[in-house]
Amino acid sequence: MNNKKLIVFGVMILLVITIVSISAIKYTNTKTTKCIVDRTQLFMQPGSSDFEVQLNLLGKDKDKFNIVNCFSEHKKCSGVDISNTPMWKINNKEIYKVLGIGKLKELTNC
Repeated sequence: MNNKKLIVFGVMILLVITIVSISAIKYTNTKTTKCIVDRTQLFMQPGSSDFEVQLNLLGKDKDKFNIVNCFSEHKKCSGVDISNTPMWKINNKEIYKVLGIGKLKELTNC
């Protein structure tokens, strides 16, 4: 009888640890995404070859990013090579490249 209680107790402890770990991972991902969003600006031209690729790489968080639509916001895109978008502005540097979250995390030190 004591062995069964011990096993049940052990399983419950493992379950609690798993739930806490998953919550911590989600919090870290949310915190990291916010950090990246706060440190970047993305200039894009809808219809360009990399437009959908870049949005897909940002995943469910794409709406959180500061994205300038160079088709409808011409003035904000002056000086940006619109034919070569996406263009990320990170730490006052212009990076003309499709970037995933991992690389953005590295470039922003998030």
